Amino acid sequence: MENPAILLRRLTPYCARAMEGAASLCQTRAHAEILPEHWLLKLLEQGEGDLTVLARRYEWDMDALWQALLGWLDNQPRSVRSRPQLSDAIQTLMQEAWMQASLAGEERIRSVHLLMALVDKPKLARCDGLWPLLTLGQSQL
Repeated sequence: MENPAILLRRLTPYCARAMEGAASLCQTRAHAEILPEHWLLKLLEQGEGDLTVLARRYEWDMDALWQALLGWLDNQPRSVRSRPQLSDAIQTLMQEAWMQASLAGEERIRSVHLLMALVDKPKLARCDGLWPLLTLGQSQL
């Protein structure tokens, strides 16, 4: 697997801010690992990114997605570890998103690349409420 620090540097500023927010959220909730669900929640919270555009296009119930993510995160185990680590799932997600970005000739990982990676590997996200995102075909992205 590629070095996570290299992948983190390849994120767009938008995705990087969401990742920073995900790390803070993770630490606030005493979760040991930063999961794709933390990141997705923060991407949705920021708004005006690729996910928001897709949400409008496909008329996703954003409140239902938001509540599903919050509920799922509420049920995650808590830990006393001081700094949350990147989970294997989020590292794999970043690597797969980088592959998607590279195939598209992009130099940065955008949120649409994350979604493309999740569509290809839906098991990276374990929150059942994310099904609207994960049922899109690559051609719809």
